[in-house]
Amino acid sequence: PYPHFNTIVLEGEQTHLESAFALKRAAILDAAGTVLRSGYKDFQTDYVAMRDFIQAQNVSLALCSYANSPGCFEAARDSNIPDIITAAYAAFPDAGAPYVNNQILTMKNPTTLQMGFIQRFYDMFVVPVKAWLRMKPHGDWINGLRRLSNCSITYLEYEPWAHKNSLKLINSLFGMETARPLGPLVEFIGPIMEREYSSLTTDLKEYLDSHSHVIYIAFGQHAVATESDLKLIMTGIMESIEAGAYDGFLWASRKGAEAFPKEIKTKSGNVYQVNDMFKGFYSNLRFVSWAPQTAVVMHPSVSTFLTHGGAVSMFEGLYAGKRLIVFPFYGDQFINAHNTKYRGLGDYLSPELKQEEASNIIINVGRDVDNKIQSNIGRYRALVQIHSQRGVTRGADLVEEVLFVSKNSQLPYRYEVARQMSYVKSHNLDLIVAALFLTVIGFSIFVALIKAFARHILVQEWVKFRTIFPSSLKMKTN
Repeated sequence: PYPHFNTIVLEGEQTHLESAFALKRAAILDAAGTVLRSGYKDFQTDYVAMRDFIQAQNVSLALCSYANSPGCFEAARDSNIPDIITAAYAAFPDAGAPYVNNQILTMKNPTTLQMGFIQRFYDMFVVPVKAWLRMKPHGDWINGLRRLSNCSITYLEYEPWAHKNSLKLINSLFGMETARPLGPLVEFIGPIMEREYSSLTTDLKEYLDSHSHVIYIAFGQHAVATESDLKLIMTGIMESIEAGAYDGFLWASRKGAEAFPKEIKTKSGNVYQVNDMFKGFYSNLRFVSWAPQTAVVMHPSVSTFLTHGGAVSMFEGLYAGKRLIVFPFYGDQFINAHNTKYRGLGDYLSPELKQEEASNIIINVGRDVDNKIQSNIGRYRALVQIHSQRGVTRGADLVEEVLFVSKNSQLPYRYEVARQMSYVKSHNLDLIVAALFLTVIGFSIFVALIKAFARHILVQEWVKFRTIFPSSLKMKTN
C-alpha cells in the first residue's frame, strides 16, 4: 500500500522485554542491562544488513529510534551518511538544564523543584558513578559485538556525547515536558498521532453507549503488573464504582484471570470474583484482550483513563479530553506521572500507597467535584490538538533540511559557536574571574584608604591632645 517504502526484515528472534521490566518501579537503569542485551543480541546481523542496505540502495539519510534500533546509527555513521535521532522524550544533554532530570538511565523526578539538598547531591554526583559501574560490563559486551562486525563506533547510545552532532526529533511538546531552553539540534514536533484509527467493535460500542462515566484501564505492551499491584488497583476501582465515581470499567489486558487476584473485597464488605468478571457475569465490568484505544478514549462515556503513562497513551488521553490516573513502571513514565499531578491533569498511583489512599485517588479523579481537573484537561486538550495538526509536516521539513543542507553528514550551521571556544571563554569565566579580581583589588584599596584616613585622624587628635594638656604627659624615667 506504500509504493515509496522498501521494507527489509531483519533476521533474528523477536525481542521480548517483559522480563526486563518485571517488578521494576525505578529509573530505567534497573532494567537497562537486560534491555540492552535483548536489543543488541542480534547486532551483528542487524548492523551488517543495515550497512549493506544503505550502501546497495544508495541511502542518503537514516532515521534511528533512540535506544530502540541497535545498529542503525552505527551503520549510518560508518557509511558516512547523516542520521536523525527520533525519541518520545528529550533525554539528551542539549535538552537539559541544571534543574531538569532528563538523563535516560536515572530520570525519575521531572525537575529538582521538590528535591532536597541531599537527594540533589546524590543524583548529581553519586548516581552517575553507580550508573557507569553498572553499565560498563554491558558496554564492553556491545563493543565486542561491534568489533566482530567491523563497526568503528565505540561510544554507547546512553553516553552524553553519542548524538551531539545529530538532529533530534522529539515526539513531545512543552506542557508534557518541562519548559527549559533547548539546543539548536533538538526539535519538538509532537504529538504525532494516527490520523486514522480502528473503530469500536459492535460489542464495545454497545457497552460504552449503555454507560455514562466509565474508567478505561490499559498498561501498554511491556509493563508487567504484579498481583499485588492489580489487587491495589482493582480494589480501588471497585470501591470507586460503589462510591458512584464511575458506573463501570473497561480493562484491556493481554493477561487472563490467572494473572489477577482471585477475588476483590471492598471496605463495604462486598466480594467480587475476578474470574466472573472475565466471564462477563457483571454487565458493567468488562475485560478485553485488546481494545482500539483511540476509539475507546474518544468515546464520550469514558471519563477517566488509567494508564502506565507511556507517551502515546498520554497524548491519546489528553487529545480526547480525559482525566488521567498514571501507574508508572519505568523510564519517562515516572516523569509523566509526576507531571500529571503537578499540572492538575489527574493523579498517580504507586505500589507504596495504602489501599485507602489509592482508592481515594481513583474516587477523587472520577468525581472531580470542583471541576478543576477537567478544566485543566480542557486546556491541555487544546494544546495537544493544536500541536498535533502540523507535527508530521514539521518533521518532514526537518528531514528534508538534513537531507539537502548537511555537509559531510554534519550540520555545522546548527552547532553552537561555543564549540569553537574554550569552556572558559564560552562561559565568560575569564571575565568573571577578572571582575572578581578587580573587585578584590578595589576593595583592598578601599580598605587601605580607610585605614590611612583613620590613622591620619588619630594622629591629629593625638597632636591636639598634647597641645592642650602638655603637663599631663610625663616622660617615663628609670
